[in-house]
Amino acid sequence: MSQTLNDTLLEDLQDDAIARLQSDPFFADVWTNAERKGVTVDDIEMALGVLNSQGGKIGLAVVASMPELIVGSPDSPGPEADIRHEFQIFEDPLLNLGEGGTGKSAQRAAINVLNLLHNYTADGLAVRGAMYAEEQPVRPMGALGGVGWLVSLRQPVTVGRTRQVKTPTISEDVGLVTLASATPGALIYYTTDGSYPGPANEEATLYDEPFATPEGPVLIRAGAALADYIPSNTRALEIEA
Repeated sequence: MSQTLNDTLLEDLQDDAIARLQSDPFFADVWTNAERKGVTVDDIEMALGVLNSQGGKIGLAVVASMPELIVGSPDSPGPEADIRHEFQIFEDPLLNLGEGGTGKSAQRAAINVLNLLHNYTADGLAVRGAMYAEEQPVRPMGALGGVGWLVSLRQPVTVGRTRQVKTPTISEDVGLVTLASATPGALIYYTTDGSYPGPANEEATLYDEPFATPEGPVLIRAGAALADYIPSNTRALEIEA
């Protein structure tokens, strides 16, 4: 299946994971949210200590930390990488086990997060494989004077556009400079002042036909671009005096 990639990938995958937790009966009455949506210490304390804003019970809260991107290889144009998902689980045992509490321990919540997300594949969101538990997927953490656990998983993804425009060629013969790209539909830009040959550069010219060789010394740089592709590398030709 072809995956459509975009710059909201990290948020989309995190929202998908949170929705998966919230859809499970275990977390139906547990306050669950994402740190990137402005969750504060006060929000967590309110979720632990009063009827939470999601209409659930008190004493237990799950917060998805800001996702991290870990690149394993510099060679792919994407690049291919892993996202690290971390879920912080907070519990106030006295309130959680009392009237109005969830009655579910932070330890149980941690194991349920792991069970629900380990080996889960979010097909359609540019993933390369399933989420998987890290070497130490569940470990204790400090938690606002109560009990806290941290659950860590990774998810292999391809970030950004996976295709790159072919680097254009430059040839000079009989007083004419010719540019070409092997990528169909690519637009080729060139500069003669050594600056970057891209559409946002006012000094760049859109190539449409061979042009007269400029008087040297001059450095001609060429690059090519196409929608939904990574722009090409640049190619240069030095014209001597």
